[in-house]
Amino acid sequence: MTTKAIIPITGLALVMLALGAFQLGCDSAGTETSIDVTPNNLLISDDRAVTLLARARDDLGDAESSVNQNLGQSLQENFTEVQVGSNTVLVLPLVWSVSSPELGNIASSAGQLAVYLPIKDAEGTQIISVRDQGNASGLAAIYQK
Repeated sequence: MTTKAIIPITGLALVMLALGAFQLGCDSAGTETSIDVTPNNLLISDDRAVTLLARARDDLGDAESSVNQNLGQSLQENFTEVQVGSNTVLVLPLVWSVSSPELGNIASSAGQLAVYLPIKDAEGTQIISVRDQGNASGLAAIYQK
């Protein structure tokens, strides 16, 4: 292979590499949504109920946004959009679940809140997950001692 042939091939490879890196960087800027659960890491040593709050957080870390109480916007089939921060929403109703039903369960939920009820004398780590109708999700861990 001559030097004249190597230069165009090397140049083409560098252009393709640069375009690939650009594509990776532009994949989903500003559109990914996750859910923060508060408290997200808790140690409990009794069987008292724990109230959990779900808040939307965009990929820019907008976790400190306050919830806009304008719940009047309704989507189709009883889904409600809750505006949080500048461009982040939760699409209600939320679906809560637990990893280990033998440790406890979600006793009730409404809007952005859920109540976790541990089983008396059960010990272990409970992972609670929440998902909205837009497929955003979040996790919390409760350590029962």
